[in-house]
Amino acid sequence: MSQQVMFKKIDFDVFWDAYDKKVGALMCKAKWNMKSRSDQEKILEHVKLYKDSQPNKFFRKDPEKYLDQECWLDEIITNDTKKFAKPTGKLTYNEILNLKNGDYKTPPDPDIFSKVKSIKDGENDCWVYK
Repeated sequence: MSQQVMFKKIDFDVFWDAYDKKVGALMCKAKWNMKSRSDQEKILEHVKLYKDSQPNKFFRKDPEKYLDQECWLDEIITNDTKKFAKPTGKLTYNEILNLKNGDYKTPPDPDIFSKVKSIKDGENDCWVYK
């Protein structure tokens, strides 16, 4: 009996509530029910991360498209502003160079040096946006 439960497919409502963008239910339910139990589990794991990276429903894919395009296999892209925006607004010279060269997930800024000024913070030289 426990093996039967193990292979039973996950109810559509579990995905529907987890994804939390309720559009196109009829087609989405049919596509969900065609997925294997293994894929359903992977989808639910990915949905948690996907929602965290895209909390605004407006910008999330419609759930049917998410299933059609097998988006649960995609990399989660985040906008990690912590890498280049410190609470103090101070940046090191290397952080400025990384912004100039586009090493962070922002477009390169060739005029970055005209937008910052050098300051002394104790023993360290820092830069702040003007």
